[in-house]
Amino acid sequence: MKTEKRLYTKLSLMVHDTSRVFVVFYMLLTIVTLVYYPHMANTIKRYPFLIAVPVVTVFNTINTRRLLESGKYLVGFFSSALTVALLLITFAMNLYPNIVRSTINPLYSLTVHNAASSPRSLTIMLIIAAIGVPIIALYTGFVFWTFKGKVKLEENSY
Repeated sequence: MKTEKRLYTKLSLMVHDTSRVFVVFYMLLTIVTLVYYPHMANTIKRYPFLIAVPVVTVFNTINTRRLLESGKYLVGFFSSALTVALLLITFAMNLYPNIVRSTINPLYSLTVHNAASSPRSLTIMLIIAAIGVPIIALYTGFVFWTFKGKVKLEENSY
């Protein structure tokens, strides 16, 4: 999105090749995970409609590549961000409610419920987040505004 000329060509070829490899490895990793860790599919067995999340992830990855090849870089960027979010959602939904699963005894697993902070701590963190997130958003917007436009590679660039 921010490159041109030789660097643009090099990155375009890289995206073309690595997106195919990513889809293949994603599907292989999913199969291996389900074979060696069958409990990871419990959520999908309980709620079959959730199979849509990993399927949409694969199609979204393919769509990201299509968008980049057709020159729609901004939409491709957001599509790529959606792929990352979907990967995290897939992982989280398959682990839930466990955060760290005990191999000794499931009763010793660290779950969302027994790892949660007290309501007072959560309230304090909510207040801190309500103050901090807008500040971070403003700073991020400022940085994007400052460095907007294409990267120009010149004689003195490094």
